[in-house]
Amino acid sequence: MQGVAIELRTQCGGCGQSLPLNACAERVTCGSCHRVTELDAERWRSLLEDPLDESARLAPDEGGTATIMTGGASYQLTYGNQAPRCRACKTEVPDAAAGLASRGWASCVGCGQRLSIRPAPPALAGLGVLLVIGEDPGQLGGGAAGASAPRASGPVVLYCPHCKGPLSVDGRARLVQCQYCSTDVYLPDELWTRLHPVATVERWYLGLGTAADAATRALTRFKWYGIADAVIDPGRNVYCVGSDDDSNGVVWCLGPDGRPRWVRTDLEVDDSDSRLALDPRGRLLVWQSGKHSLVRLAVADGRPLDRLGGRQPEGAEAHHLDLDDGKWVGVDVDGTILALLGERLVRFGDDGSPLPTWPPRDGLFGKKAEKLRPIYGPGHQRIDVEGVYVENVGHHPTELDDYSKLHVGWDGRLFVERSEWIACFDRAGKRLWRIKLPADGVRGDRLGTDGAGNLYVLAELPGDPRPRVLLRISPDGERVDTLAHDRRIGGVIGDEELLLVSPDGVIIMLRHGMRIRVLGPDGRLLHLSEASRESDAEDDEERARRA
Repeated sequence: MQGVAIELRTQCGGCGQSLPLNACAERVTCGSCHRVTELDAERWRSLLEDPLDESARLAPDEGGTATIMTGGASYQLTYGNQAPRCRACKTEVPDAAAGLASRGWASCVGCGQRLSIRPAPPALAGLGVLLVIGEDPGQLGGGAAGASAPRASGPVVLYCPHCKGPLSVDGRARLVQCQYCSTDVYLPDELWTRLHPVATVERWYLGLGTAADAATRALTRFKWYGIADAVIDPGRNVYCVGSDDDSNGVVWCLGPDGRPRWVRTDLEVDDSDSRLALDPRGRLLVWQSGKHSLVRLAVADGRPLDRLGGRQPEGAEAHHLDLDDGKWVGVDVDGTILALLGERLVRFGDDGSPLPTWPPRDGLFGKKAEKLRPIYGPGHQRIDVEGVYVENVGHHPTELDDYSKLHVGWDGRLFVERSEWIACFDRAGKRLWRIKLPADGVRGDRLGTDGAGNLYVLAELPGDPRPRVLLRISPDGERVDTLAHDRRIGGVIGDEELLLVSPDGVIIMLRHGMRIRVLGPDGRLLHLSEASRESDAEDDEERARRA
């Protein structure tokens, strides 16, 4: 069984003595002064939420410590990634013990000692915890730690100071009435301490269930912060690369409902410079400029499949899949890979072998067979070529300015944008159209297309501040419509800059800090993440202060 070990204590607000919290209880009684400390659901959540997330990143039996200030009190916490186990013999609690949670206890399979086990209360269930194991029964009942029975190191003998008759002392109350003369006798400190030794912190566990249960919980608790790139598949699953809330490089997949489907933290990706491309055959390409090769992952679970490319060999006579100076990578509908390396637009086979960028054409006026050339010369120095600006590009481009933004549509057409100029090419490399956008700048690094062939661009218009708009260009390039306007002037477009469009025309815009904005094909706002909602509110407040 997967679990998180907890050792927690605070100070009694009455006498200042250490107060062990050996159970997730709403009321805990101090063993010294009997003052009751109350801990509501929100307090428990604030105490255990971060340790639960942190423990998922620890190795088995690795732990950490924290001092938490909340509700006017200080709490000292030790936590760790440890399977629940018997306090007496250290035998691990089996998965089958979860079936006994409804009755409140189970017997250790190693020594037979009884230990508490119960379904997680709402405060913890909301954090993905399934069970609470090994709590102190006394504190569960609202008493002091170990209060289920008085503890003394030997026989206790005490006589009434008035009549000298023997007193009946059971340790439940400090003021005892003599059964002979009815005198109230206050038990001395020495005796009371023997009956009630100072309570110690005991370990208890948050049960996360089986490994599959724990993995599900990790997904539901996953939070991403940085987002370097993202792509979308026909089923509206979104694949992202960036960082989690601890700035670790991570690759993850969000389902159509926006919830994580899988997360990979073991791929050693750069959290800001990594880029993605999607293979229609069910593979996700992860690459980074400055690294020679790329890795392909299975889209179903993020599992690494293979590595492709590498440093171009000395003396190469054709282009090589070497991403040292990579600017863009995309995958055509036939599975071949297009890449802008430096200012060269080149194509590779599924195995990374060099191919002509565009197929030759038959006939007297057809395109001649393309001569394959290396990207890098001696000493791995990039061979300079003159990149062509989009406003000057013709048919079958093989050299483009390295600031160009490229996109492969769902139908395989290639779109290239630079300085508000956009050109569209068919799969044979013929330029179909070229236009200048009615905009004062293009936002973000990605363009998007729907299944009908419309192109979508996030742009800005002249003004102060410059209004943000979402433009839609018809498949023939003849019409440019403003599909959505800036929210600051009554529209729905916010500060999200990473644009994705699914074949059915649903538009998804992303930004760091879990900001997601989803529009319908008609430009209506369909969904706004809580982070985007908060960002909009902060923007409104800032503009109100400036007004």
